[in-house]
Amino acid sequence: MMWGLDMPGLCRYGKIALRSWPTGWALNTFSGTFGDSRAAVEAIIKSEKCPRVEIKLMWKDNHSFSSQDFSAIKKEAVLWKPLTLKYPQIEWQICGATEHNLSLKDAQALKEIVLDVLPNAAYVNNPMKQGVNDLPLIERHGADVTPPKRMPYNFSFDGSSAVDSDVTAIKDRLKDAETFFFWIPQFNLKKSMADTTPRPQRTCKPTVELIESVAYLANDRGAVKLPPNWLMKSHAEETTDARSNKPVFIVPLKTKQLTLKKDGKEVATCPYFGTYVDGRHRYYSPMYGYQISELYGIVEVWADGKKVGTCNLAFRQGSFR
Repeated sequence: MMWGLDMPGLCRYGKIALRSWPTGWALNTFSGTFGDSRAAVEAIIKSEKCPRVEIKLMWKDNHSFSSQDFSAIKKEAVLWKPLTLKYPQIEWQICGATEHNLSLKDAQALKEIVLDVLPNAAYVNNPMKQGVNDLPLIERHGADVTPPKRMPYNFSFDGSSAVDSDVTAIKDRLKDAETFFFWIPQFNLKKSMADTTPRPQRTCKPTVELIESVAYLANDRGAVKLPPNWLMKSHAEETTDARSNKPVFIVPLKTKQLTLKKDGKEVATCPYFGTYVDGRHRYYSPMYGYQISELYGIVEVWADGKKVGTCNLAFRQGSFR
């Protein structure tokens, strides 16, 4: 398996992605949905950190593809030919239609059209859940997917925020994926999964720290345990202050602060912030979760002088969505 980052809107934050790109990781991005991504892709290739690149040539919000789209898809493929020839050391993967409902006949025809233009690339078939499964390389999206019967396959969280998912269980379930892509809504320039801002007006670019925290999910979480009805979100909702994307504890206990300890020593304190919408209480970490995990691994959570549990602040814990 190769880890990867699925960044559909890469062309709008290419320099940020370049600064935080993890060595040896694959890239997945749209060709032109958010704008021309070729320059941003080439910059990451030049870093020599990215050995595999998947390009999705066309996206349609209604997923309604037909053979009438094939001419436009072919034109998009032509744009990538110079880069695929310039960088033959890259494992190029090309998806003609993203999350399509094409028939097997049309899906096969589209594959042939794309590979006629880009013969040195591997073709990616990315159908909707009930779509064509007889055309490898298959790509599946969303945290609830199961491994397809036919190998090989790629997986992307696209449509399910990785930081809100049970990443540990999903990594185990999909351990045979050829490429395992992490995705969060900020990679589509959205503040959250609920953000309905039209694509051209979106401005929420991921930060270096946010990208690094997503890549950190490839690590093992370890054995952790918190009390019932305790939730630790490794990434709080996007805000305009320092709490954004840092861990938040949402718990039934109200106290002055929660204390994080490692080997009996205090690591950080999470002060009380206020009530949550469901009546529980919030405590925010002063550091990013992955940064605490890098330094200390699993830490103890203390409240009112008592140890209440353990956690790895890089990974959501308690409940998932």
